[in-house]
Amino acid sequence: MKRTIQFEDTQTVLGRVQGQGRAGGDPTISELATKHRLHPNQITQWKRRAIENLAKAFDDKAADTQVGREAEVAKLHAKIGPLVVERDVFGQGL
Repeated sequence: MKRTIQFEDTQTVLGRVQGQGRAGGDPTISELATKHRLHPNQITQWKRRAIENLAKAFDDKAADTQVGREAEVAKLHAKIGPLVVERDVFGQGL
């Protein structure tokens, strides 16, 4: 039997997530703004930026970058060993 995957509209999912947050007893934007002495528009902008950039947190490219960094660190550590030996050899002769 073949299974089909149904995709939901992004707005539907976001609306449901935002609705769950309010139903769970989370404070409203105006309550947060009053509590932290911020303008409600600032909180709204932060929230919008967070939602837009959330996909980057789970992007596979971030993992590839980490692997590249680890390879570079390993390469640099390999260079350190001979340099330490060279320093010790020439340091004793002085």
